[in-house]
Amino acid sequence: MVLVHSTLTQVQYTFLSLLESVYLGKDIKMRVEVALKIGQVEHSPSKLSYEYKVYIVLAGSLGIAEVCWYGKEGIYEDIALEYLRTSLDDLICKHLLSIRKTFLYASQMVHDICLYKKGSH
Repeated sequence: MVLVHSTLTQVQYTFLSLLESVYLGKDIKMRVEVALKIGQVEHSPSKLSYEYKVYIVLAGSLGIAEVCWYGKEGIYEDIALEYLRTSLDDLICKHLLSIRKTFLYASQMVHDICLYKKGSH
């Protein structure tokens, strides 16, 4: 495993490896693995800031990663999330989940999000 240090988040996080578009990192202070997403701020509001707001709305829901940190530095922004290990995408790509079950889970997730949003008003 190659350790890569970022000037963006060197205070708290060390990059361990790339997981698709998400980096596996480690919170240096807490000594736990985290998922890191880094983006460039191209316009306001950015895609990552929108994603952060969605995580905040869904916080506490079963299966939703907790946001450990969100911030901007220059033209970059970063979200550090609780690392949940295997994703739905991993299961689908490794053929551990059938297409039928994938759609059943997807419809259940949409249903749960709609119920959650109705309850929060």
